[in-house]
Amino acid sequence: TRELAVEVLGTTFNLRNYDDDAEAVVSLLEGKVSLINHLNREETLPLLPDEKIILNKRNGKTQLVRGKTDYATEWTKGFLFFDEKLLPDIAKELERAYNVNIQIADDTLNNYRFYGNFVHKEQTIDE
Repeated sequence: TRELAVEVLGTTFNLRNYDDDAEAVVSLLEGKVSLINHLNREETLPLLPDEKIILNKRNGKTQLVRGKTDYATEWTKGFLFFDEKLLPDIAKELERAYNVNIQIADDTLNNYRFYGNFVHKEQTIDE
């Protein structure tokens, strides 16, 4: 992508980087990948299983998060799983999944991270 290069070294991973998202996220389930941050010209960042890199696209900073990454590919099975995601990114993902427009009424919520999961095929946007 424009912000981040991912070199695949025999692996299962998920890359989430929509143009209008504030963050790009690479989650590694198995194997190994290395990343190059084009925004900050950082050295190659190795990623091991159950790790993810979160790239802040505004300031170019990366954050390594260790923990289970099993849910990173659940979208391929019709599940929407949010684990410490920013509210604006959750809103955008719900907009894409349900073809709706979501307005966040209070801008102070934009920096909060939330958890949640939905079965896209079984639950409506109202639910």
